[in-house]
Amino acid sequence: NDRFVMQSVFKFHIAIALLSEVEKGNISLDKKIRISKEMLQQNTWSPIKTKYPTGVSLSIDEIIKYTVAQSDNIGCDILLNELSGTEYVQNFFSKYDITDLSIVYNEAEMHKEWKNQFSNWTSPIASNLVLKLFFEGRILNKKYTKYLYDIMLSTSTGAKRIKGLLPAKTDVAHKTGSSGANSDGMTAACNDIGIIKVNNDEYLLLSIYITDSKESDSDNELIIAELTKIIYDYYSESK
Repeated sequence: NDRFVMQSVFKFHIAIALLSEVEKGNISLDKKIRISKEMLQQNTWSPIKTKYPTGVSLSIDEIIKYTVAQSDNIGCDILLNELSGTEYVQNFFSKYDITDLSIVYNEAEMHKEWKNQFSNWTSPIASNLVLKLFFEGRILNKKYTKYLYDIMLSTSTGAKRIKGLLPAKTDVAHKTGSSGANSDGMTAACNDIGIIKVNNDEYLLLSIYITDSKESDSDNELIIAELTKIIYDYYSESK
């Protein structure tokens, strides 16, 4: 029940909220967004910026895929703009009684000061509840649940976290979050949440958050991988 810094895990929540608007017909996945060179914020993680340094027009569909599967920070803030900001996302999940959740700052605002990221928090229990509601199709309809699940299966970040020690072909639909370390060597967030296929029709929902760690990035990731393996083995071998 403790509060943990979300970092980019909140992109999963943002994608759900935006897809609810797509489902209602208020936003189209085909809508094109012009991303000018001036919008490509420096000193932030953005595969969009790397691939299109002078700007580009991308569809909402493409931006969601960049934001979730590659954790693009610029793409994230574009999606939030489509929703009129973080308050929409916060209010959206309050309707599902997700109370242990605070989404206050977008990526650009989080990058202004180290302390800002601590205003975006959740508990592992609340995080797993969102995964459960999503995976059971109780937030989005079947079409958009599958759409986002498939994007999460293609996530390229955090390969050494939840997926790190699992059998190579295990289906893992997940979303990572990372803060990096401050000048004191303190990592505020090394996270991974996801849906793991254990047996034919059985799935494990898992949320692992590490905060206030002075371990190396590789050790933090190994902690997540080892915890996941213990839990995965327990459920797969108990059948």
